[in-house]
Amino acid sequence: MSNSKFSVYEGQFPCHTCKEEVPTLRLWKDTLEVTWMCSQKHVSRAKFVKTKRDYEREKREQED
Repeated sequence: MSNSKFSVYEGQFPCHTCKEEVPTLRLWKDTLEVTWMCSQKHVSRAKFVKTKRDYEREKREQED
């Protein structure tokens, strides 16, 4: 299933609020964020974007 703004993926994704298993999520193409909503209308979010802090941490870990 696909839309021009997002792609839908199937799996098991726990609600961050109530822990209910949600069967699908949306990957938003413009922000590289994933969202999923449980039956109680809680919206869970996660980003797939590295920040400067992530790169700096990885560099420190490689130097150790």
